[in-house]
Amino acid sequence: MQTERPASRAASGTGWVAAGPLAVSDDAMKARFHGKDLSLTHAQRLILLALVKRGGRTARRSEIYDQAFGRRLEAGSRAVDTHVARIRRVLGPSGRCIVTVGRVGYRLDLDALERRNGSEI
Repeated sequence: MQTERPASRAASGTGWVAAGPLAVSDDAMKARFHGKDLSLTHAQRLILLALVKRGGRTARRSEIYDQAFGRRLEAGSRAVDTHVARIRRVLGPSGRCIVTVGRVGYRLDLDALERRNGSEI
């Protein structure tokens, strides 16, 4: 069963939001997985931050886009899907922790995040 936990402040100090070993700075200027910096664009970090803040709960594509960019997602837009695909690529095998919820959106599989050892990125 999927674990839902609220996002927490990363142990490295204030200004970071974490879900297990995945942490994103509040301003989305940096993202880390098991303490290693992730090479993501600002838009990708904004989307990752939106997912991390949900703490494993499913987020609709429109909610992710609105939270990340502060505006409504246009009907038929694949912007969120494209960014999520790129985030998964950067995470490598650990990218499977971003789960597609068919015809709805995405969620983080927090249990899968915590099982990864961080050496895969």
